[in-house]
Amino acid sequence: HQKIANAIEALFKDRLDEHIEVLAFHYAESKDFDRALPYLIRAGQYASDQFANEQALQHYRLAADFVTKANPSPQQKIDVYTGLGFVQTFTGDYAGATTSYLIALEFVRSTGKSTETARKNAEIMRSIGRVCERRGDYTEALRWLENALKELEQDPDPKSAERVRIYNDIGWVDYRRGEFDHAYDWAMRTLQIVEGTEYYN
Repeated sequence: HQKIANAIEALFKDRLDEHIEVLAFHYAESKDFDRALPYLIRAGQYASDQFANEQALQHYRLAADFVTKANPSPQQKIDVYTGLGFVQTFTGDYAGATTSYLIALEFVRSTGKSTETARKNAEIMRSIGRVCERRGDYTEALRWLENALKELEQDPDPKSAERVRIYNDIGWVDYRRGEFDHAYDWAMRTLQIVEGTEYYN
């Protein structure tokens, strides 16, 4: 398996994206955890983009196992658990998704404080809020979304894309709760930020 993976990398070095899943498989089978992990993450993302959810879950779960055996970077740890959480949300495994996102949140927090960390914290908190919204727990969804907004108090950009996404999600939760005036207000705040940008439509 190791030799096959090495050969594929050598022969197709300019076209590795076409062989991600094969490389992930062979490096995983060879127990070369450090070489397998980035390919497993990319294979999980690729499968997720194709809505091949079972394949994506297999790749991300194996990657999560390898995180404990390899020497992953902080970003790799975060990518594994946010990717897993996204697919679990899509497939309705809300408890699993929440757990995955909480693990990712701990990894982000362990990287120290910075504007980029605050944005990533906010993104994951927003994702947890969406999980809560999907399972019908609107109070908990709003709590996570409001916490996400607090994280962005450290972000000097008042028009950041993440802030817009949070406003939009709060409006959606209010809409689902039947709080139509509040939902409208959040939607208008979102529009005011994106007006004149490429995201307006």
